[in-house]
Amino acid sequence: MVTVTDPIFFGLSLLFLKSTVLGTPLISNEEIDPKSIKFLLDKGYLKTTQSEVGHLQQRDISGAIKRLQSFAKIPITGQLDAQTREYIFKPRCGMPDITSNSNRKRKRKYLLQGTKWLKQNLTWAVENDNNDGISRTDVQNIMRRSFEKWAAVTNLKFIELEKQPVNSADIRVSFEIKKHGDPYAFDGEGGTLAHAFYPLENTGLAGDCHFDDDEVFTIAANPSGSQKNLLWVAVHELGHSIGLEHSDVRGAIMYPWYTNFKGQDFDLTFDDISGVQSIYGYKVLPTSTTTYTPVVSKGVCPTYIGAILRIKEGKIERTLVFNKEKYYRLNHLDFGVDDGPYVVSSKFEGVTYVDAAFTINELHYFFYGDSFSVFNGFTMYKPARKISDGFYNLEAGFRDVDAALLIDYSVYFFKGEYYWRFSLQRNDYLLDSGYPKKIAANWYGLPNYVDAAFTWTNGEIYFFKGSEYYRVNKNRFSVEYGYPVKLSESFLKCSSQGDITSSSRSAKGHTSSYFILLITVLLIDWLRMREM
Repeated sequence: MVTVTDPIFFGLSLLFLKSTVLGTPLISNEEIDPKSIKFLLDKGYLKTTQSEVGHLQQRDISGAIKRLQSFAKIPITGQLDAQTREYIFKPRCGMPDITSNSNRKRKRKYLLQGTKWLKQNLTWAVENDNNDGISRTDVQNIMRRSFEKWAAVTNLKFIELEKQPVNSADIRVSFEIKKHGDPYAFDGEGGTLAHAFYPLENTGLAGDCHFDDDEVFTIAANPSGSQKNLLWVAVHELGHSIGLEHSDVRGAIMYPWYTNFKGQDFDLTFDDISGVQSIYGYKVLPTSTTTYTPVVSKGVCPTYIGAILRIKEGKIERTLVFNKEKYYRLNHLDFGVDDGPYVVSSKFEGVTYVDAAFTINELHYFFYGDSFSVFNGFTMYKPARKISDGFYNLEAGFRDVDAALLIDYSVYFFKGEYYWRFSLQRNDYLLDSGYPKKIAANWYGLPNYVDAAFTWTNGEIYFFKGSEYYRVNKNRFSVEYGYPVKLSESFLKCSSQGDITSSSRSAKGHTSSYFILLITVLLIDWLRMREM
């Protein structure tokens, strides 16, 4: 964090910006108050040294304001207008938005601070009481819930120290006012709510979380007046404690400005989960000890794909093909059917059949009828909800999704001749304006109706219809040359129309032919790409 001392701002109240750049006034001819300058410096928008502050140029201030407006997603004017001032004085986290790490290209919306904890087991403790009347026990419960949200999606384990000496904890949580022993004094004026220290060298202040005790925190579900929800602020600050910087995604937990959160609970968003998992990896689930025994008659190969996804069993990744109330497992040698069929409800609680499915950060969304459920592996993560309750602006009762697909930050539904696109909004999805649209008008070469859609591990997009599949260029939304291809030539190859268990696929001599087939498929795809 940028350290700023009071003498730097002596005389800044006399700073007026009256010049123009290329004849266009970038900032109104008004006094730029010291607090705004301090904000732009502290949050990383104004790039200058202490000795240069007295010589600020209009273009310096204008550029800093534009960077702030871009991050906050408000109109970029370069002027210190009313909306920009609102964001300067709006309650928020005290950590900077732009650091030296921000100079590199953002491949995602989230941003990594660059340091991490070098161990998986981290201790924590609440060190003191607050002056808001929240009991120590209630604060501890809030912190437990906050740590659990990050632990649920990472391999980090947070262990509370309930006995002395709590000051030996890796992450020390305390309520402080004004100057409190670190370089970053609180303002006590409603601007900075809290701050937390990055993992850094894993020593000293690393990971520590400080709340401004001059602010009014509450554990109530519906904060009123100047109250701030302690759970939301705590989850945000712990994101910093484990290595995340601020995100410019509105609704993300790591968005720096307090968003007037109300409610009993909330989940991390896709942006937050993507960020932390890029540091510590995906959550490793316990190795499954379940023995796969087909619970319906064997001997019938699937003839079409209704939904398809990849799922982890412990450290092993499987590809599952769903055929309404049944599913099959594919092998990863030649993508043929390995074993099955199995009854969907025998492994996915409460799901009797699957219309469509997609995966985001190892969370699997299953759609059936007018409802959907979310699973982490084979364990239910969120119980059933109505599709229109989780995907906003759909008509009530929306049902029977033909296919679901994730591309970057957007989710696509396909149903009949139409498709819908949704953007992430906190923990749910908001229908983008202008949708639904006709498939034929925008996905060139696809049939009007599809059965399933899927993104392979290499980023290639596949659509399935009847006994055929299509590969689609995601930049042009068009079917690639040489498609469609018969499913029986790849995804639905079966050794016979009889027993299709894995044992029937392991006879001597099969391995070499599988490798030859795989090489042939890759060669054909390469030749197709050259002809495009």
